[in-house]
Amino acid sequence: MENDDIPLVGVWLPNTISSDRSDRVERAGLGPGDMKYAVQFDIQTYDCDFAGGISNTTYVRWLDELRTGWFDSVMARSRQQSEALILVVGRLEMDYLYTVGYYDGSISGEIVDAEVGNSRVIFQARFCLGEKEVVRAVQKTLLVNLEKRRPARMPLDVMKVLQEDRNEHVSE
Repeated sequence: MENDDIPLVGVWLPNTISSDRSDRVERAGLGPGDMKYAVQFDIQTYDCDFAGGISNTTYVRWLDELRTGWFDSVMARSRQQSEALILVVGRLEMDYLYTVGYYDGSISGEIVDAEVGNSRVIFQARFCLGEKEVVRAVQKTLLVNLEKRRPARMPLDVMKVLQEDRNEHVSE
């Protein structure tokens, strides 16, 4: 995957949903139907390894927060629980481009649904220190019904919203 393949920008568009943690979901400006979820992460001492850099496992944890936040933005957590649905990670690719330390400031994380199918979602993500991309990732997930322990189809109303969003961007 080339860096140019990640259509993420550090500009917040007016079409956002905010929470008290400054989480944001964007439904515009990213290409055909892509929905971005972004979080600003404050670097804590426990995020760093003994050499003072952010641990690779911290980025994996933050990526989980981004994926979960994206899913919460398209389907309420209470509904996910009642329908026993969860996005399970099947593959993760991360490129660690630059080391970031404890005193360097906060990290912005962004995830976008690059491809949505009936049961799977492929995400592209990146972490930036200011404007500098320090980590990029691709995460391939499968929607699973936890009660049946089997793959599940994305609910029709959620697929409809995602498809309408994609169609809206294609017609523009």
